[in-house]
Formats: sequence, C-alpha cells, structure tokens
Amino acid sequence: MGLDFIRRATGTPFRKSWKDGVDRLKQPTLFPVSVDSSRVITAQLLPERKGTPGRDVIIQIDGPALFVCEGNLPLATIPNPPTGVLSAIAGAAGIALGTIERVGTFGDVVEVRIR
Repeated sequence: MGLDFIRRATGTPFRKSWKDGVDRLKQPTLFPVSVDSSRVITAQLLPERKGTPGRDVIIQIDGPALFVCEGNLPLATIPNPPTGVLSAIAGAAGIALGTIERVGTFGDVVEVRIR
C-alpha cells in the first residue's frame, strides 16, 4: 500500500536526462564531420576601389598573381597566393568565382571566399 500510494501520488517517474548519453556520444552523427571545400584569401584593394560584403566576384590568374574583378572592373589583387589556390584556379581554366566576406578595418583589404 505504501509504495503504490507514493507512485500514484508523484505522477510520472523521474527520468535521467543523460540516460544512454554515453552511447549517443559514440555515434558518428552527434558531431558530423564536414569539410568546407571553399577557402578564404585576403586581397589588396586597388586605389579608389571599395569592396562590399556579399558581392560576387571573379578571380583570374595574372602570371604569378591573382586579380579579383567585380564584373569587368578590377577590384583587388592577390600578389602572392598560396600554391594550392593558384593550382586549383589554374585547373579550372584560370577563373574562379568568389564572394566578398569582409572588408578590412581601414578599407584597404577584402577577404574573398573562393568557391
């Protein structure tokens, strides 16, 4: 009588919030591993040019450097790009698409995400 009364009076029994938590931690879907294939690179703005975050740009190879163009107008230059970026763009016919992620504090550099 005493145990039945207590169970009826208290309602639903307490359930541990981390019950089977260790098993859920071991599952590979808890923290999915995804590698972002894009890369962010810093470009020097040309004089009298301004970058706007979110704008789409075109990245072109110009010898050992890269040019960032907004439409047909040159916007910025990347004088010493990493060799991995340079070879990836060279493998894509020398042209890549990108997006301006951020403009530097002084307005002289932009960070471009290469797609």
